Amino acid sequence: MIPNFCRAAVVLAWASAGVSMAPAENIRIAVIDPFSGPAALQGEMGSRHTQMAVDEINARGGVLGAMLELVLFDNKSSPQESLVVLKQAIDQNIRLITQGVGSHVAHALTDMR
Repeated sequence: MIPNFCRAAVVLAWASAGVSMAPAENIRIAVIDPFSGPAALQGEMGSRHTQMAVDEINARGGVLGAMLELVLFDNKSSPQESLVVLKQAIDQNIRLITQGVGSHVAHALTDMR
C-alpha cells in the first residue's frame, strides 16, 4: 500500500510541472538509472519497485484520472550519460524525472541548468 504522502507528492509534482488538469493522456515519468553494466541490477530493482507503486496508483484510477507511465532511460551509471538521457527525456516532453542509483548522478542532474 502506498502511503498518502507518496500520492500527494505525485499530484504536487504533476501540478508543478505545468501539466494540464484535464487528463487527456498518460503522465510520463522518466526513470534515469543504470540498466546495463555493473550497476544494472540496482537500476532494475529500483525500477521494479517504482513500477509497483505506479501499478497501484493506476489500479485506483491514476492521478486525477490520468494513468502514470514509467519511461526507462539507461544512464550506464555515468553522470555524463545521465545528462544525455535527461535531454532525451525533456525532448520527449517528459517533465517528471526520477533517479535513485548514485549520488554522483544525482549531483549531475540537479546541477544541470
